[in-house]
Amino acid sequence: MPKCMKCMEEYKQENFCPYCGRRRDADTVYIDQIPEETILNRRFIIGEAIRKDRIGFLYIAWDALLEQKVWIREWFPVKMAGRKQGQLQVESEINRTLWDQLEEEFLVNAEKLHKQQEILQLIPVYTFFRENNTAYCVMEHINGVTLREILRKKNPLEFQAAEDIMKKMVSAVSALHQSGIIHGNLTPDNVMLCHDGNLKLLDPSWTSAAMNEVRNAVFWSRYVPVSYKKAPFQKSADTDKFSMASIFYRMITGEEPYGVLKETIKQKLPSVSDYGIVIPKQIEKQIMKDIGEDAKTEKGLLSFFHKF
Repeated sequence: MPKCMKCMEEYKQENFCPYCGRRRDADTVYIDQIPEETILNRRFIIGEAIRKDRIGFLYIAWDALLEQKVWIREWFPVKMAGRKQGQLQVESEINRTLWDQLEEEFLVNAEKLHKQQEILQLIPVYTFFRENNTAYCVMEHINGVTLREILRKKNPLEFQAAEDIMKKMVSAVSALHQSGIIHGNLTPDNVMLCHDGNLKLLDPSWTSAAMNEVRNAVFWSRYVPVSYKKAPFQKSADTDKFSMASIFYRMITGEEPYGVLKETIKQKLPSVSDYGIVIPKQIEKQIMKDIGEDAKTEKGLLSFFHKF
């Protein structure tokens, strides 16, 4: 019985999937993604591309060996990789030596995450491999939605709802820090709210000499500080502090923070109250302080919500 390429559920020959509503003959989301139903590593059946971001593609897939859904991250960095429609092979658009170094670092990072499956706040990595002139990372499929998906449906969030999510995020990030891990790439896309009520984090950043060459591309976002523009590419607990405050700001105001674009925009980020939104003054002060990249020796929201 054929599977739906969006939800990986089996169904009969109807035109629409009865589980998610996707048309059987639906076009692929991205013209340069791997064709759906492609088999990777003689095991994984590629489905719909969930998203394409600066790291690459994230696909839903079916593990034919263990008979379960998985997520697969394909290394396809923005402005550095290309692929013709309907093809599998990735074409490097940068120096070959640098490409090989970046691909290796992607796999090194995947191996590190594979060895850290006991950290429940990170989405587990099952395996990783090379194929099609690039690299892949296979992860556990999580039943839930990203914070970005939540914000698409309701924007901004009520303060109580945003605060509840923030408490879970602070707890998750604190657990990472206690394990010696800095996420360094916190955005609404990488925060997963699970159906069981837990919160998990996706796509931690990684550092290397090769990454210094492309730091302004791969981990560029409105949720990381201006310091990401500077070499060497570094991350610290202050990076996560900044990102969490930026995410909290986004949830409450409905507006994107400035992040690395701060120097380009050349204007002060409006405060929460500038939008006519009333929240506890102490929390607003801490959010704006953390986004302002000052008080480097303080834990910011990590400390503020520690009691929860």
